[in-house]
Amino acid sequence: MKSEWRNTTSAYRKINEQRLLPRVQLETYNTLFSLGPSTAGEITQRLGEYQGNPSYHKRLAELEGKGCVTRNLGADADGKTVWVWDVNGQLPGPPPKRVKKVPSPDALTLSKCIIPLRKLYLDLKAKKCSEAEAIKILSLWAERASGRKTAEASSAPKPKPTTPEAKAVATIWSQVT
Repeated sequence: MKSEWRNTTSAYRKINEQRLLPRVQLETYNTLFSLGPSTAGEITQRLGEYQGNPSYHKRLAELEGKGCVTRNLGADADGKTVWVWDVNGQLPGPPPKRVKKVPSPDALTLSKCIIPLRKLYLDLKAKKCSEAEAIKILSLWAERASGRKTAEASSAPKPKPTTPEAKAVATIWSQVT
C-alpha cells in the first residue's frame, strides 16, 4: 500500500513538473489526486462552472485512455451505482489508436440490397399480389440482379445467384419463406 502511494505521488509530481498533460486534463488530474477516489459529479462540482465548464467528465475518459487514471464501479452517498475514478500512479502514455471498423462484405452487400428490396416490397404491396405472384416477381428481380437473362421464372429452373446482391436477396428470401 505504501509503495503504491509512493508511485502515485511520484507520478503526480512528474506529470506536474514536466507538464505531461494539457491544461484542462491537468486540472482534472490534480483535482482527482487531491480528492482521492471520486465520481465525475464530485470532480465537476469541485472545479466549478468557471471558464465555461470544459466538460471535466470527458477529460476523465481521456485520462483513462492515456492510462493515468482508472475507474471502478462504486456507490455514491445515495447508494446508486456510479463510476468511481482514481489516479493509479502511471504516467500518461500516448492515447490509444482508433481502429476504423470495416464492415464485413456481407454487411456491405446487404446494405446495397436494402433500398431495392424495400422498393420491391412496396411495389408488391401496392399491387396487392398473391403469394405466388410475389414469388414470381421476386425471382425475376433476383435473376435481373444477378445479371442473367431468362424466360419466365415459372418455366425456368431456380437460378443460382451469382452476384453478391443476388445472393443476399436469395438468403433473405429463404429466411422469409
